[in-house]
Formats: sequence, C-alpha cells, structure tokens
Amino acid sequence: ISVSALCAERPLQSARGAQRAWFDSMADKREEVTEIFRRYDQNGDGGISADELTNVMKALGRFSAQEVKKIFAHMDTNNDGCIQYEEFVNWVFGAGARANAKARETILHSDDPFQICFYNFCGNGQAEMDGKSFTKLLKDTKIINKSFDVNAADLIFKKSIKKGARRMSLAEFERACQLIADKKGVEVEDINHAISSCAGPVLQGTSADNVRFHDDKSSYTGAHRDVGSPSSRPRTAATEVEAHAFGSGAEDLFQSFCGGARDLDGKGWAKLCKDAGLTGPRFSAADADVIFTTVVAKVAGRGAGRMTYPMFEEALTRVALKKGVEIGEIEDAIAGCSGPTKNATQADAVRFHDDKSSYTGMHSRGSVDERRMSAESTGGSRGVGSPSGSPSRRRGSASEPLPSYDFSSQVDSVFSEFCGGGRDLDGKGFAKLCKDAGLLSRQFTATDADLIFTKVMKGKGRRMALPEFYDALLHIAAKSGADPSDVERSVVGCSGPTRNATQADNVRFHDDKTTYTGRHAA
Repeated sequence: ISVSALCAERPLQSARGAQRAWFDSMADKREEVTEIFRRYDQNGDGGISADELTNVMKALGRFSAQEVKKIFAHMDTNNDGCIQYEEFVNWVFGAGARANAKARETILHSDDPFQICFYNFCGNGQAEMDGKSFTKLLKDTKIINKSFDVNAADLIFKKSIKKGARRMSLAEFERACQLIADKKGVEVEDINHAISSCAGPVLQGTSADNVRFHDDKSSYTGAHRDVGSPSSRPRTAATEVEAHAFGSGAEDLFQSFCGGARDLDGKGWAKLCKDAGLTGPRFSAADADVIFTTVVAKVAGRGAGRMTYPMFEEALTRVALKKGVEIGEIEDAIAGCSGPTKNATQADAVRFHDDKSSYTGMHSRGSVDERRMSAESTGGSRGVGSPSGSPSRRRGSASEPLPSYDFSSQVDSVFSEFCGGGRDLDGKGFAKLCKDAGLLSRQFTATDADLIFTKVMKGKGRRMALPEFYDALLHIAAKSGADPSDVERSVVGCSGPTRNATQADNVRFHDDKTTYTGRHAA
C-alpha cells in the first residue's frame, strides 16, 4: 500500500467516524423526543391536539395564543388538526424549527428550570436574549444589588457575547453566570439556583387611581343603583374582628377627613393614618390599603371604594392588631390628631427680588402703581409739548419731560455720515455713533443706548430718522446728567464712523528685505 493511499484513507475514516457519532447522537435525541411526545400526548391517542399543545406551551413558558397557533401550523404539515409523531420529530430536527427556536428549545429542555427561565426571558419567538432582557432577568432574580449594579451587568453582557453581536445564546449566558459569580465573589451554583427559581419575567403595571363616579357606588343612579346595591352583591369572607367602640373624638376626626362627605375613601384613610402617626415600621401604607380593602369588601362587597364610620372603627381595631399594641394606644393617636395636615411648598428667598434696596433703574422708584400715586400727589405728570410753529425735532417724550433745544446743521451732517448713504439709521449704527462720539460713560452705557433707541422708535419701525435722532440726543443728555449743548459738541466733534481693522504682526521673511534671496533680492 502506497503512502499516498494511506493519507487518502485517513480523512475518509475520520469522516465516517464523525458521521457514525452524529447518527448515534441523533438516535439518542430521537429516543428523548419520543419520550417527550408521549408525555405531551395527554390522552394517549398517538397525536397532539391543538388544546394539548396550548396547555403544554403555556405551562412551560410565556407563549401567547398567536405564538402557539403559529407553532401548531408549522408542526401539522398535513393539516389534519392533529400532530402525529413523525410530524413532531420532523419539526424538532427539520429546518422549519428555526422559525420557532424558542418553542423547540423549551420543549426539548422542559425538565431544566435554568434553561426554561432563560428562554422565557428571550422574548417572542427568540432563542437568544438581548441586553435589556438580560438586565431584567438579573433584576427579577435579585442578583442585581449594591455590590453588583446595572452597569456591571451591561459590561458582563458585552464581554460574554461575540464582537458585533447584540443577542446572547444559552452557552454565552452560562459563561456570563460564571463571570457574575466571580464578580460577586460567590459560587456559580448560587447564581444558577437563583435563576432556576425564577419562572419568568415579573410583569408590573400601573395601578389606576380611584374614580369617584365609578368606584363610589353610592353615587349610582337609575338601574345601576339597583344592580350595585350591597344587598345584591355577594359578601366577601374575611377574618371576623369585633370592632372597638371609639369615643366622639374619633367620629369628629373621621368627619374632618371625609371632606364634607359622609364616608371616607381610600386616599383619605391613608392620609388619616399618616397624619395620626399610625404608620411606621410595623404598619406601612400598604398595610393601611389592605385593611381598607378588607373592611370595605366585608361590609359593602368587593369593588366598593368608601368607608363608613362603623367600618372605620373596625379598621382602627385591625390596625391595633396589626401593630401588636393595645387599643388605648390607637385611641391616644387619634385624640392627638387635630385634622388633615395641609402641606405646601414655600418659595426660597431671592435676594434680587425680595431685597428692594438692590433695585436699579426704573424699578428703584417703586412699582407702576406707586409711581402713579406719587405723581397724583404732586399734581400729576405733565408732558412738555412743542411750542406752536416749532419744528418736530423739539418734541419731548410724553412719559418724561424733555427740554427744548435747536441742534445745528453739523449734527445733521454727522447723522448722514453714519447712515451710510441712506436717510435713516438702525440700532447698530446708533450704538456706533454713541461710541465713536464719546457719549458712553458710567452714567450712559451701551445698554442705555439700546433702551433709548427702542424707546424713541416705539411703534415707528426699526430705523431712526433725523427727528427721532434729535429726541434720542435729548434723552442721552437727560440720562448722562449733561446739557444738550455738551451732547451736541460731542457729536459734532466726531468726524464720522471710525474704521477699525486688525493690524498684521511683523513677519521677518516678508518685512526684512535683507533676507530676500534670488531675484527677490534684486
């Protein structure tokens, strides 16, 4: 036998060995599947009906009716309404099972609570778990705590899955459990036991608030009143407690928490327990809700939402039993409560609002009403109008009296220079004129210039003509505490807009011509 023949025979033998091992494993799995099929065939007729499959799938995990219907359609290939053994085996080992990977893995591992819990958290039709479901599983199993938070869970999830993947397989989940155990410093069996003890996701919903016209059946009218009467509703069995008879002070307190009604709702009962100091380590707000529901359901029936005074006495008796104290202690707590406590948020002190000595500008002279009263006491404010035949540039403001002053034509020339070839000036140009003319000071700032521009142009547009410019100069003089002639000299002394540009720094190889070379040196 040649060497080449031996080398060619070895791969063939290894392939045959692998194929034989695969057939042996498949045979073992078929025996396991046969046992599973017999277990799910509840009536032993040799087939699995839709009802039997529904009962099995809902008992193993969280499968909706739509999912079960889809799984049954994939199994029942001949559409006879019953899953035969051959159809069941083909579904488990065939390619069609990939569309229902979660159902297949759940059925094959129904005796392993660890794997059942994993698949229940994978989501509808999924055999792999995403990061959100992984965190939810760790929360529901109480694995996440102070020593192992959500951030640590996210890091372990990313470390366990393949790079670029977004979902976790069962093998990767087992590796993540080992990492969690190492992180928490416990045995991996403890982590697996906590996961196996969890049947599935804990679903939490929002509890609806009480609605008076729905929950308070005493407000029902017409046919609804007769249907919802206490005599027509079945009584709810509850532990019999002999109610203690409290004094008149308890009844007065009960009425104060009723808010004008004759009975008390659950919210009022919870507030009464809180304001009277009944809630504490041995009696929580949840215990108060349970006692309210128990007492009201016992007398008025399930679904009733209000408590009468006899129910109130029995509820206080149950509070004493729950807290493990004498009834006299409850009486003292009731007697020490004067009624509902009204709580409101008090605003913090704000210095620049509450401390009026820090006010500036027009606010320092008081509010509008205060200034109006002060003006009326001094004979009222008087506007200064223009004399008859005087030009419009002498007009003063109606709110603040302005002096009358005739500006020279040189002011008109400076105004035209800043208009840039136009006949009017915008706010930006007015601010530049004030700056270039040297009008800005501590008494008259750039902000004051903007305010005066807005005040003069109120209701007249956004560009200032020459008459409004004269009025603005009079306001500047009043604000600066100067004479209008001083303002005129400052404006006339300005030759026009100052053009400012950035001066380039010296560059040696450009400015120093002694460094030039070649034809540039000549």
